[in-house]
Amino acid sequence: MKNKKGSHIEFVLSFLIFVSAIVFIYVIVGSLIPKEFSEKNVLDSLSENILDELNSETLVLRVNSVGSCVQIVKPEFSEEGFVLATDDSGLVDSFVDENYIYSAGTGFIKIYYSDAIEESDSFAVDECDLVLLDSVRNEKNFFEKSIIDLMNNFSEDSDGLKTRLDVPSGINFDLYFEYEEGVSLGFERDVNAGIYSRDLHLFYVSVEGIEKEGLLRVRVWR
Repeated sequence: MKNKKGSHIEFVLSFLIFVSAIVFIYVIVGSLIPKEFSEKNVLDSLSENILDELNSETLVLRVNSVGSCVQIVKPEFSEEGFVLATDDSGLVDSFVDENYIYSAGTGFIKIYYSDAIEESDSFAVDECDLVLLDSVRNEKNFFEKSIIDLMNNFSEDSDGLKTRLDVPSGINFDLYFEYEEGVSLGFERDVNAGIYSRDLHLFYVSVEGIEKEGLLRVRVWR
């Protein structure tokens, strides 16, 4: 005759072992999945916040000059800023005052007006011709100055930048920017941890007024 009591105990023990194994697997897997999911979400939001930080409202003005200098009535714009101008020869002197934009140069002149542009020195405007704009367009642009400012903030006050970019507590990050010529800003730390990384290819306006491409690498880890 079989021992029913023994069989019952064996069944209960087997059931407890099975349940314990399920709970163990759930705890292990559960502790890994949210961590990976969280870090990926942080990388997504950090990348978006960086692009918002760098993206600047810009007025792009175009005018033709038959002399050596033009004077343009400053268009209404939501952002106060400074100007950067180029003609066919490259970067030309330009500045803005309360009412007008002034630019040296001959022929076709392209002028960027944005708060992401550094202030430039004024010059004599006695011979500048008052002209009408050929075109004016609202754009969003990345400027080299904004990229340099971001990288300087990261190097000098990474905790402050972390707060401004809404990086959660417990998450580390670093930034690295590489010009197309190979020159780099920032640094990548040696980290013995799982790193999530993203390369952002930026088309930006250089301090010389030239449209260029660079790579901004964003990395996060615990």
